[in-house]
Amino acid sequence: MQILGVLAYASIGLTTALWVVVIAAILNGCGAGFFFPANNSAVMANAPPRAYGVASGRLRTLANVGMVGSFALALLAAAAAIQRAEAFAIFLGTSTLTREPAGAFVRGYRLALLTAIVPLGIALALSILRGPEARGAAPTP
Repeated sequence: MQILGVLAYASIGLTTALWVVVIAAILNGCGAGFFFPANNSAVMANAPPRAYGVASGRLRTLANVGMVGSFALALLAAAAAIQRAEAFAIFLGTSTLTREPAGAFVRGYRLALLTAIVPLGIALALSILRGPEARGAAPTP
């Protein structure tokens, strides 16, 4: 569902209606709301009780690395789609954004979002392929 939200965000252009943005936000938010708690719960359920601290620490560390890494990947993708002069016009220009720099911004934004679908797809595949959970198993003393 989050992939659908990102695809909806990627379809946004200069004249997109506000309802498209709202639908994209709902899809993205619901997708994240369904995935992250279930994934965190599955990770913790499969960790032995004596290793809950380590499992939680690894989970948070990987989440933070993923957040920072995705930001860097998005900037790299957006920078590849925008020429240097356009980037200066967008980020260092005047208080109004004319049609040409706005179009360049949307191009970069769209490429960054389409690039984000790759790690989302990998997360989906790994989540599907992870195998049975150990929920309800007797705790190890």
